[in-house]
Amino acid sequence: MQPDTKTNLYLTSAVMGGVASVVLALANLFDWTGWLYGGPALVTIVSLLVILRRTLRDEYTQSLWQAGTSAAFVVLAILYFLVPFATGFIDGLAGREATRDFPYELAAIGAFVAFYAGFLLAWLRSAR
Repeated sequence: MQPDTKTNLYLTSAVMGGVASVVLALANLFDWTGWLYGGPALVTIVSLLVILRRTLRDEYTQSLWQAGTSAAFVVLAILYFLVPFATGFIDGLAGREATRDFPYELAAIGAFVAFYAGFLLAWLRSAR
C-alpha cells in the first residue's frame, strides 16, 4: 500500500468510528436492539483496531491518538466517579433513598464518543 493510501484508510476509519459511536449512543438512548445496536458497536471496535494498528508510526498519528485517549479518560473519570457521586449527594440532600440508577454502559459509550471526538477535533485543528 502507498503511504497516502494508508493515511486515508487511517483517517477514514476514524471518521467511520466517530459516526458509529454517535449512532451507538443514540441506539442506547432510544433502546434500539438487534443490528441497530450491534452494527455500530462492531464498526466502532473494528475502527478502533485499525487506528490502534497504525497509531505509533509517526508523531502526527501519535498526537491524534493522544488527543483521543485524553478525552476518553476525562469522560470516563467524570461518568464513573463524579456523576454517581453527584446523584447520591443530591439524593441525600433531598432525603430520598440512595439508589444506583445510573446506567454504567453510558460511561463506556461516552468514552468511545469522547475518543473519536478528541481524535477528530485534533485532526481538524491540525488541518488548517
